[in-house]
Amino acid sequence: ENVEALLIKARISQQLRLYEDALDSYSQVIELAPDSINAWLERGLLQADLGNIEAAIADLDEYITRAGDEAAPDVVAFFEELTSTPVEGEFIAYGEVITGSIDDDEATTYYTFNAHEGDVLVIEMRRLNGNLDPLLVLLDEHGNEIIRNDDDPEGNGRDAAIREFVIPEDGHYTIMATRFRGEDGTTSGEFELGLHLIDGVVEVTPPSPPEEGLLAYGDEIQNFIDNQQSEVRFDFNGARGDIISIQMQRLSGDLDPLVILLDETGHEIARNDDDPQGSGRDAFLREFELPHDGVYTILATRFGQAAGGTSGEFILRLLATDGQSIQTANTNLQYGERVEGAISDVEPIISYTFAGHAGDVVDIGMQRITGTLDPLLVLLSPTGEEIALNDDDPEGSGRDAFLRNIQLPSNGIYTILATRFRREAGTTTGTFELQLDKVDEISGDAPVIAYGHSVEGQISNGSPVAIYHFEAEAGDVISITMERLNGNLDAFIILQDSDGNELARNDDGTGLTSPTDAYLQAYTIPATGEYTILATRYQQENGTTEGAFRLQLFLEEE
Repeated sequence: ENVEALLIKARISQQLRLYEDALDSYSQVIELAPDSINAWLERGLLQADLGNIEAAIADLDEYITRAGDEAAPDVVAFFEELTSTPVEGEFIAYGEVITGSIDDDEATTYYTFNAHEGDVLVIEMRRLNGNLDPLLVLLDEHGNEIIRNDDDPEGNGRDAAIREFVIPEDGHYTIMATRFRGEDGTTSGEFELGLHLIDGVVEVTPPSPPEEGLLAYGDEIQNFIDNQQSEVRFDFNGARGDIISIQMQRLSGDLDPLVILLDETGHEIARNDDDPQGSGRDAFLREFELPHDGVYTILATRFGQAAGGTSGEFILRLLATDGQSIQTANTNLQYGERVEGAISDVEPIISYTFAGHAGDVVDIGMQRITGTLDPLLVLLSPTGEEIALNDDDPEGSGRDAFLRNIQLPSNGIYTILATRFRREAGTTTGTFELQLDKVDEISGDAPVIAYGHSVEGQISNGSPVAIYHFEAEAGDVISITMERLNGNLDAFIILQDSDGNELARNDDGTGLTSPTDAYLQAYTIPATGEYTILATRYQQENGTTEGAFRLQLFLEEE
């Protein structure tokens, strides 16, 4: 194969999340053409995304050396961040609570502690006053980031918490207590930081149960399927008359899950490939009644089993419904229809479908009625691509979800996923009302975003651009960030005035988590009026990257 073909092969493999294949192709390019700076760069960035920091540093160093003055500034900045000397701060011990402050003069405070392999800890950073938006980052002894949190998943504000984190090895670790966007942030205030060791409270689930171990009802476990391991078996004790459900959900890769249930003799008694109530290829064997007492075996595999070609990580759940039916939704909706449903730990996602036509503009709302439910809405295209997502209605004051002014790209059957924040991993439950409306035209041409707010969306081949409006005053100094949440999205921001004239753009910003995130920084608004943000990808309609994103709009100064 020639060098150019190998480079294209590497990029396609990376887009398909076949990361080992991508790394192998990049390596072949480098072996054949050591002066190919793009191969060094792209392999280095992929290594960084995969957490292979030392390999990333080596590749990016080679890229910068070979590129010389042509090296991209944002890549150089990212390299410097990776190679920066670890900072050690004030010592903090387990059980200790420390107060501090964040402002423009000191945007980050460091705390160092000693830990042992297997320690399970919680780090909490709580705002005491001001408008501080806390952000926690945990570094290993080499200064590599291990984990971060901006908003506590168990909280309802902007406090930060890293919960139930398992220390991977003995050593000293550093906590970065900072604010959202760090040095570039604008919030400030005093905070309280606590470091806590959990003794025996959290059990770390191994990749698969030991041979002598059995799953219990309510258990969930993660593992993977690939060409070397095309099936994983799990045993559990069941009683005659038990009504069980088994869910196998893909977490990564292109895995097409298949669940098979075997009795004590190894004979197949039930199977499911595609959840009859779902919209994708996840497997869900629902409400099966066990015929007798004994040990049953769950065979978690893929479509085609050993002869199949898909691979990826999955999570498997074993559920007992105690004779109660798992909720099924009235899945076929019409424009103007309102339906009610309930989200629970047994049924964290409910899917609805509707027939749409190219050019239809729809509004979809999900409003909590009872309980603690934090609604989340996802809209899938007829081909199963995620084309829109919303957690908190940007025009609302609570946590209800609302997808506004979504223009359908093609004719077909669309799927609405009504779920909760963090989906299967979430903890909120309750009843909700779902509404589907067709609007005559796009109201204001696009959803409205306000200063200090964020929205989430999806860029795909079917929907390569998301449009947002905002009102601004002459002299406002604004910043816009577009951060990739998943996939291989290369984020790209364009700012337009009310006449559609381009005012500014950014492809690769500095100071964000990934060098392919976009950051339009400190732009001064020329005149009072309405402005438009185009959230898209590199090369826009001609681009190939896809994924979910979070867009945020900031007022830097008035």
